[in-house]
Amino acid sequence: MLEILLLSSIGAILSLDTTAAFQVMVSQPVVACALIGWFGGDIVLGLHIGFLLQLLWLSNLPVGAALVPEGNVGSMIAAIVALRLDSQFPSAESIIILAALLSALVASYFGRKMVKVMRDLNVRLFDRMLNRLKNGNIAAISQTKLLVIGQQIVIAVFFVFLLSSVMANFFKFLLLNMPPHWDQFAQYVEVAVLGSGIGLTLTLYHAKKNVIWLVPGFILGLLIWIL
Repeated sequence: MLEILLLSSIGAILSLDTTAAFQVMVSQPVVACALIGWFGGDIVLGLHIGFLLQLLWLSNLPVGAALVPEGNVGSMIAAIVALRLDSQFPSAESIIILAALLSALVASYFGRKMVKVMRDLNVRLFDRMLNRLKNGNIAAISQTKLLVIGQQIVIAVFFVFLLSSVMANFFKFLLLNMPPHWDQFAQYVEVAVLGSGIGLTLTLYHAKKNVIWLVPGFILGLLIWIL
């Protein structure tokens, strides 16, 4: 549990990059999951999960006040679940990948609810700040900023820890009661996710100014895969 709490805290800090602070893209799945994998002792597994989910969430950005599935947070939870299960079932790689992907989908849905709660709390803090400003308390601005960031970290730690623990224990129970040969069927899920991710990524190149990057990107990816 301490390991999940530590990784949840790291994930919560990284999640600030999505909209609240930093804005240097460290919350993107391919980066965040690799970092979580590194801290969890298996950077390769973290990068594996991050790459699969990056393709799915690349075209899903939190623009303005729009509420979208929290793919970034969901991906971090997926990486934590994968690390937890891999330490207990090292021979069930395909099932673990499937479990991580399902965890990401569930967590991204509830993550959207979490963001709604955060925004409602932020509105209350903003209203309080305005009242304090009317009374001449200029320090209310910086204090409110710190409160908002601190509040988001606390909520995110609790959310990531709760979802990671629940999903890890749920899939642990399934793996303990699942026939071993089922792992071979799960390997096709990864191919399907890759195909879906590539299809979603291609939609980003509908504009002519972006098409020019498609061919060299494809060639570079092919060379990396071959080498």
